Amino acid sequence: MMAAVLFSCLVVAAPLFDVHTIPLSVPEARTFIAGADGDDVADLFVLDGSTLKFFDDGLVSAMLPIELPPETTAVDLFDLDNDGFLEVIVLSGKDVVRYALVGESAGQAQTLFRLAAHPPGFHAPPFLHVMCLREDGRVQVAIPEPGGVARYALDGTRLSSPASAAVAAAPSFDAWVVSPSSLAPGDAMEIRFEHAWQPGRIPGTGPETGASPSLSAGPYRLRDVAQASPEQWPWFALSTASPASGERAHLAVQGAETGETHIVVRRRNQAGDADFRLGPVRRYPGLPLWQSGLPPDFNGDGFTDLVLWRTQKPAPTINALSRALSAGSWPVDVSLHVFDPAASSFSPHSAGGLRIQTPIARFFSAAPDVVAHVAMMDFNGDGFDDFGCATSPNSYAVWLWSDEALAKTPAFVYESPEPIVALAFREPLSRDGAAALGLRTATGLVFLRPVGLAQEPAAQEDPVVRARIRYLRGLVEAP
Repeated sequence: MMAAVLFSCLVVAAPLFDVHTIPLSVPEARTFIAGADGDDVADLFVLDGSTLKFFDDGLVSAMLPIELPPETTAVDLFDLDNDGFLEVIVLSGKDVVRYALVGESAGQAQTLFRLAAHPPGFHAPPFLHVMCLREDGRVQVAIPEPGGVARYALDGTRLSSPASAAVAAAPSFDAWVVSPSSLAPGDAMEIRFEHAWQPGRIPGTGPETGASPSLSAGPYRLRDVAQASPEQWPWFALSTASPASGERAHLAVQGAETGETHIVVRRRNQAGDADFRLGPVRRYPGLPLWQSGLPPDFNGDGFTDLVLWRTQKPAPTINALSRALSAGSWPVDVSLHVFDPAASSFSPHSAGGLRIQTPIARFFSAAPDVVAHVAMMDFNGDGFDDFGCATSPNSYAVWLWSDEALAKTPAFVYESPEPIVALAFREPLSRDGAAALGLRTATGLVFLRPVGLAQEPAAQEDPVVRARIRYLRGLVEAP
């Protein structure tokens, strides 16, 4: 029986996470979180070369390894039979193959059907690709062909001729056809997909809260629009509970190289009113610090909060510049400004500030933010978002929100034996619990699992037996 290899790690401060290092054999390995078995705790997946590793509830001792066929080029996860459990669907050569993750056949291959020709553009090693989707309650498999995308039933029956469509290479885990199309032209197929793990959501219905746009443009794009009218500035949703409400914060960057962020808030005239009003331009020193997905809400009031970074230029003398270069890093100040709904503005005062030493090389890189690997999530399950980031190439720290401010000292620090090269994921691991973090190094995944969840069993269980127990338990507990 295969088992994940764990390395010892140096962890300082509070026991916020259990730290596990999972070795990776190929640099292009993909790691992600998904709810596979219908319970309230999400699961960890690692697509490492031709092996897909399934860690039930994120427990490294409960790994189910699936050895994919050598010709596998694409992998997807989807609930094919609407039983609340995800299956693995792979494209192996011309074959579309299914693997169960729970039940009697866990880990066993079942060929669903064979294509007439190998899809163009699919080559080893395998990658995550959206293949499965729903339309009118039916599960379909969408396969790219010359001229577009063809759809098949699970028994291989061809349902349509190729239609133009953009099917993203992303870990969707739930995708559906939008009919009638709202964005695509009349002769195209519009597909939407959802990655966020939301326990209990009906598949194929989209997110419960509707659209949740977040700021995607970096500081340089914000500068491009600084001279335009505020209505044309990039924006983010003000409400984290109802991001599609139409209330927004528009922002742009002006000023010197250190940057000054200008904010204009768009709110309804009064509750229930269909009309919106734009507030005055307010100025904040620093550049916005962002993350994809839902924006942060540190004080838990249902409104997005603003995080900015700034740095002071070294004195323009040879000695000052030499000291900065020899140190290899430069201090960056991070400030947090909570939204005040009564004033319809972000507080001008920082609710806790941090000073982080950032490698000088990052100031000259193509990275969108000087502060590396930022994660603003609830890490201790108290309902308030916290702040995590790299504090050096080999260090990662997390500061908790407490007493209406971000703590001055980190609650958790991880020292890696090798540089942290990427933030693989930051995802809630349970319905009401804390978020997990995945840190990538050149040779492995550092999995930071919240300590409040179910812990590793004293005696290691066979992963197939564990999968069967979970399956039977789900049948018994089902309403």
